[in-house]
Amino acid sequence: MIKPITLGLVGGGWRAQFYFRIARALPDRFRLAGCVARTEATRARILTDWSVPVFQTLDELLDQNLDFVVTSVPWVESPPLLIELTSRGVPVLAETPPAPDLEGLIQLSKDLPGNARVQVAEQYPFQPLHAARLALARSGKLGEINQAQISVAHGYHGIALIRKFLNLGYANAAIQAFEFKSPLFAGPDRQGPLLVFAEALRVHDEFFPDC
Repeated sequence: MIKPITLGLVGGGWRAQFYFRIARALPDRFRLAGCVARTEATRARILTDWSVPVFQTLDELLDQNLDFVVTSVPWVESPPLLIELTSRGVPVLAETPPAPDLEGLIQLSKDLPGNARVQVAEQYPFQPLHAARLALARSGKLGEINQAQISVAHGYHGIALIRKFLNLGYANAAIQAFEFKSPLFAGPDRQGPLLVFAEALRVHDEFFPDC
């Protein structure tokens, strides 16, 4: 029998809930030993909704004999938290970017202890579907890849995928922007569907009146 991985969580927002779901769905694989949240209201909500032990301080969480800690906090709060955890020998999975900008990332790399173990989550190129697409692109079956259109991810996630598909690595790249109209409508967001069915039909009729 495989021993469950024991993890702790810092943060109680929307992103943190993915780890609550994982622990609830796979109790034989993951044990969420506790969560540190800033406000009493957040701690009460987590305890009520997820039955996860909640703590006010990092010391209380680290007393739980953890395998690693997930940090799910605002970007600006991430660097000092990562430094504190790694300085205490705790492996960390940084759910959000470890620093708010390039300057912060460079400084963080200098400030982390030499034996720091930090992994950054949301590595889109490693997700199975994207990894399969990248393998096809690299196989030569599509010829030389010189254009990639990404709509599955935004911001730095999309840029990371584009760089991988074009095999750019960290090379400097010229960026051009173009505006074009397309008969598409917004999909669901964190709150659910953006457009009701009637609105979808209106968009369809506007662009495809003869269909």
